[in-house]
Amino acid sequence: PIFQSLIGIGHIEQKNGNHSKSRDYFNRALEMSEKMVDKEGMSASLLGIAAGYSLQGNYPQAIEAASNALEMALERPLQTRDAAKALHTCYKAIGQDQKALEMHELYIQMRDSINSVENKEAVIRQQFRFSYENQAVADSLKHVAAINEQGIKIQSQNRIGRILLGSLAVLLVF
Repeated sequence: PIFQSLIGIGHIEQKNGNHSKSRDYFNRALEMSEKMVDKEGMSASLLGIAAGYSLQGNYPQAIEAASNALEMALERPLQTRDAAKALHTCYKAIGQDQKALEMHELYIQMRDSINSVENKEAVIRQQFRFSYENQAVADSLKHVAAINEQGIKIQSQNRIGRILLGSLAVLLVF
């Protein structure tokens, strides 16, 4: 969707230090994702807005945007992790250590959850790859066995043909 492109442009502008431009792109992406009722897009847009405010030192507005992003992201571990990290940074910067600790713990929990899922997926991919390779080897061995069997049949037929030809030649001589 277009809002993802706007978010990408917003990140580029943010990295270049154009915070007002980046906020415009993030706000446009937020409006589009709200119209589409896309919580993932809304959360990503709000995280971009929060990052911009945080970079400018406007922590109250960064906290508001990141908190809204966290509400939108609760069913999505990656965005929950990112929102928790943003909130941790803001709370730590303004000296709210208890809230910073809570957000850091949420961040760690989501990070570990994501890593666990990725590890499980990697194990499953490895098992499929192993099964596929084993099946490929088994199929190759069957194919080689079939070719060898055909070769043996051909040799046998050639031998029979030579014996018949030799017998016929002996008969003709007699």
